[in-house]
Amino acid sequence: MIRPGVRLSWSGRSGRHDIQPRVRKRVPLVFPQKKSEDHNMATVDKAKNTAQQARGKVKETVGDATGNDSLKAKGKADQTKGNLKQAGEHVKDAFKT
Repeated sequence: MIRPGVRLSWSGRSGRHDIQPRVRKRVPLVFPQKKSEDHNMATVDKAKNTAQQARGKVKETVGDATGNDSLKAKGKADQTKGNLKQAGEHVKDAFKT
């Protein structure tokens, strides 16, 4: 009987075709702690949302300064998306506690 974790293969030595076991190391399963992972992800998401709001503000300002209505509208849309995502993060935070 072959133990779990032992892999059998043909040896390539000068015509010998013996089955020789090669033992692979078992890697223990490590499960991340859910709470700290959620906290880090929430922080990253909030930072991304704030960055999206800032990009939108810059686009809006540049569009306003250059008279480019399309860029101004895209900037407002980016700000709105960032605001909505940020509101969603606040809702998630309210349910966590």
